[in-house]
Amino acid sequence: MINQSGFHHPENCPGVQNPPVWPCKTETFYNPAVDLGQYLMSRSQLEMWDDWKTENLKEMGQYIIQNSTAFLNSQGWLYMVNMDDGYLYTRMQQNHHEGAPRLGDQIGDMRVKFQYVACAEVNVMAQ
Repeated sequence: MINQSGFHHPENCPGVQNPPVWPCKTETFYNPAVDLGQYLMSRSQLEMWDDWKTENLKEMGQYIIQNSTAFLNSQGWLYMVNMDDGYLYTRMQQNHHEGAPRLGDQIGDMRVKFQYVACAEVNVMAQ
């Protein structure tokens, strides 16, 4: 988050502010049920996988938008918008007004990207 109080021309951002609390945090989720046959993979093993791929939001974006709208609204945020650049965007309702810049172009806007490690063959050596 960028604190706009240090901007050279804060007067160019009247009435716009960063949110006091973000509804989402940068977070990595690991599936607790990843297995290799009868062997369950530990979290430390899963953390070694680094072939991250970005979710195709043309396919999943609408599903994510539909399933996040009620939560975002309850936190004082607008619905999400897919700008077809790999991110979904939203902003605090109090920062949205007639003539406001498009989502993603204003101080305090939030953008979200989803990444995953695809299923693949792996080798595990054990002692």
